[in-house]
Amino acid sequence: MSDENHSMKKLLSVLKNAVSESGDDWENVIQKLGGSDAGSPLPTDGEDTGSQETAKKRRIRGMKDKMEKRNQDISVLDPDYVEQTFQRLAPTLSTSDLAIGEGKYPCVTQAQSSDTPTTSDPTSIILGLYGTIPRWRKNTTVNFAVYAGGWPSNNHAIFAAYRLNQAATTWNSLNLGVTFKWVGVLEDACFVLGYGGNGGDTLARAFFPNSKDLNNMYVYLKAFQSGYVNYLYNVFLHELGHVLGLRHEFAPEREGAGPLVVWGIRNPLSVMSYTFPPQLQPSDRIDTKSFYAYTGTTIRNVRIQDFLPNN
Repeated sequence: MSDENHSMKKLLSVLKNAVSESGDDWENVIQKLGGSDAGSPLPTDGEDTGSQETAKKRRIRGMKDKMEKRNQDISVLDPDYVEQTFQRLAPTLSTSDLAIGEGKYPCVTQAQSSDTPTTSDPTSIILGLYGTIPRWRKNTTVNFAVYAGGWPSNNHAIFAAYRLNQAATTWNSLNLGVTFKWVGVLEDACFVLGYGGNGGDTLARAFFPNSKDLNNMYVYLKAFQSGYVNYLYNVFLHELGHVLGLRHEFAPEREGAGPLVVWGIRNPLSVMSYTFPPQLQPSDRIDTKSFYAYTGTTIRNVRIQDFLPNN
């Protein structure tokens, strides 16, 4: 252990003892000081993320250096540019792809199996992941960006970016207290959309709320094929549901990573089901709004963990 680390641990110990004697709460004191406990494994509600932002910028700088050596870059699309060019490009990308796709929506944000749900009872959104219920902190903004390179063509990048923003706007209309915002600077993003190449039958992949410095969302080759490309907006509705903390509607029957919690009324047609194309149902709107409005700390004895987006 370095002398600096030893001194820091000694200082923290002295501070904790002083706080204990004064009767104040250690976490409150830490927040007032604008710092974080060196012993905390992950930043959570209200914790200062300044050190993480530094690590994030360092990570992105390393990514850029590595890509430059390969004569590639990781620049992101400018939202204004996409908005201005989409209407001209959209017809050439979608008019010939009108067929309805297969009756399943392949998504690997969670583990999937080949069977079908074991219940069709009209009984909700499913919550919970590895012992907690992840959620974004109230009154926060989740920034996202879209890589400019790595796509089959520039048109694919424009089309995907526009559809993702459309889906984000739909979720924003629910006024959950958490807002998605498209940004044109990678360092300002909580997550970034990129092209994942040939993912077999998989259309897209996202993530659940967390404290990582930069998350990835991927859309795969199949999502651009006939029967699917016209529903890219719907695909992103589903994936952003995961980003908000929602699991697949059939998770209790087919997936682990529990315990799982049913919130609201279960609906086999939920946007979080594999029914294609995914559609935001009235039950999705009601249940997701009530989930984010809920002020308790647990749901059926499973702890809620609210994360601050690392924009």
